[in-house]
Parts: sequence; structure tokens; C-alpha cells
Amino acid sequence: MTASVNPTRIRRANQEPQRAEGDYILYWMIASRRSGWNFALQHAVHLAEKMNVGLLIFEPLRCDYPYACDRFHRFILEGMRDNHDLLNSSCATYYPWVETSPGQGRGLLQALANKACAVITDDMPTTFTARMIANAAKKLTISLQAIDGNGLLPLQLVEKEYPTAYAFRRFLHKALPAFIDDLPHANPLAHRSLPPISLDREILRTWPVADLNALLGDRGLKSLPIDHRVEPATQVGGSRQAERQLDNFSPGLLTAIRNIATFRIMTVPADCQPISTLVISPPTRFFLN
Repeated sequence: MTASVNPTRIRRANQEPQRAEGDYILYWMIASRRSGWNFALQHAVHLAEKMNVGLLIFEPLRCDYPYACDRFHRFILEGMRDNHDLLNSSCATYYPWVETSPGQGRGLLQALANKACAVITDDMPTTFTARMIANAAKKLTISLQAIDGNGLLPLQLVEKEYPTAYAFRRFLHKALPAFIDDLPHANPLAHRSLPPISLDREILRTWPVADLNALLGDRGLKSLPIDHRVEPATQVGGSRQAERQLDNFSPGLLTAIRNIATFRIMTVPADCQPISTLVISPPTRFFLN
């Protein structure tokens, strides 16, 4: 069975119970938009195996997020295309959906949750994403669990505001070593077997699966109500391109990265201030994707 994530990474967004008679675990992918090095996906796989149900990965793209434009949309859509290709051969069901008019997706998450045992999502503390999670928590009648994949140190451990960077570093030096090896799986769906699932026909009729190739075509973005003045960047989005960029970054540096896997606190004489050096760990893709 896939290992669950550290409990300090799990935040219960509501107090609703899990539904034992559900058909699947629903992973609402809204921030960690990748199929590997993903704590939320890893936890969703763990729950699906534990409850012997399928896994539905729902990745939506709204058209009314702040500063929605061709550049952001295309970058995200290229990542969704990668996810489709990478997840298509897995034991999970991937459901990409793209909003074509504001408010069109209203009710979709609840409809998918009607047959779910629990809803798992990414705990991203930005205003827009945090507001989405809070709103969903009020409407769902099953457990909504937000998983912290923001970095090595779980956010819930930081229980107060620190007045200075020095004060926070002292806390970090004490708390971080326990989580240095707490890394997400490179591919949480590899060699896994889960029961197949089928989406409700009424859901697919009302909210059709996104045609990602068409949306990434010549006129795809122009059909969406987003800002077309900000043109797509030349940089391609998606996890596969991120892997290539990382591998081309610096062969010498990557060799060192792959050979070093710890955050080291240097020992210094007692009468000196402590000095820390951060050595990037091998799964740098966890942070860069």
C-alpha cells in the first residue's frame, strides 16, 4: 500500500466524515498540477487503496481567476496535456475540465463529490485558492482534506508570526531536520492497482471533458473569455518540459544535487553565531515543477 503523508501535512477543511459506501476518492487538483512529487496525490492514492475504491483526478481550469490571460492559460493547459498523457496509462481516472464562461463550473465539484468517499485537494495558502477551498468546505457533505505540499516544512508547524528573519531561522533550524527525508513519492501511481470507475453520463453531458489539443490549437485560447492582450510566452509549460529544463540546467550541479540529500547545520565554536547551509536534495523536481 502507498504510504500516507505525514499527519502534519493534512488539514481538515471541514468536519464532515468520509463516506464508506462511495465509489472513489476524488482528488481536486488545483495547485500541485503534476502526477509526481505530489503529496496530495500520494495521500489520495493511499486512501483509495485503503478503502479499495477507485481514484478520480479532477483538474479544472476556471476563466475568472485573477489576471486570467492567454499566457497563464496556455501554460496551465500545457501542463494539463502532460497530465492527461502521463495519467492515461495509470490506474486512476483523469478528468480535465476547462471553463468557457464565468460560473459555468458551478456545482461540478459537488456533483463529483456525490459518489466520492472523500475529497482531497492541495493546501495552497494564496488568497484565491484558499477562498476556493473555504467555499467548497461549506458546501460539501463529505470530508474535504487539504494537503500541504508547499515545501519541506509543513505550514501547520508555524503557529505564530516571527518578528524577524533571524527568529524564524532559529525555529527552522530546530524543526526542519525532522522533515528532511519527508519527501513525496516520485510516482505515487506506479505499480498500483485500483478499481476502475466511470463518470456519470449526466456530468459528462453538462461538463464535457476538455479537448486539450483543440484549446492549445491556433484559435483555442481566442474562444475563451480571458485577457488576450497578454500573449503566451515562448516557454512551454508542463512537468515534462520542467524535467528537461532541470536536466539541462547544469550537468555538474545536478551531479552534486543527486549525491547530496541533506540540509546541513554547520557546527561552529560556541561563541559564534550558528551558520546554516542549504544543500538542494535530489528530488529538486518537487520544488521546480
